[in-house]
Amino acid sequence: MAERGSDAGDEPPKADKLAELLRNQTRSLPAFDTDPIPDDDWIEDQLWIERVVPGVLWFDGGVGPVKVPKQASDLVRPGWAVTLTLARIAGEWRILEVGNVYP
Repeated sequence: MAERGSDAGDEPPKADKLAELLRNQTRSLPAFDTDPIPDDDWIEDQLWIERVVPGVLWFDGGVGPVKVPKQASDLVRPGWAVTLTLARIAGEWRILEVGNVYP
């Protein structure tokens, strides 16, 4: 039980670091026109992370794979929630904006 409590104390700083890494990733996106993106390929919401593998996340509702830095996927666990904007561009989900991460 003490170990579990210790792990929970580590999660808020990891969540903050994850948000920072994801925001940094959005800065490297090339410019693109959002008008032709269909509604089904655009998400602005809080999503829960369902699956994590090195460098890739999947969110609830079948959203994914979403490529992320390996350092980011190393921090996160399934069940965390992320407020974000995603768009499917050229067949790949991309993170456009990141709000908060909740462990």
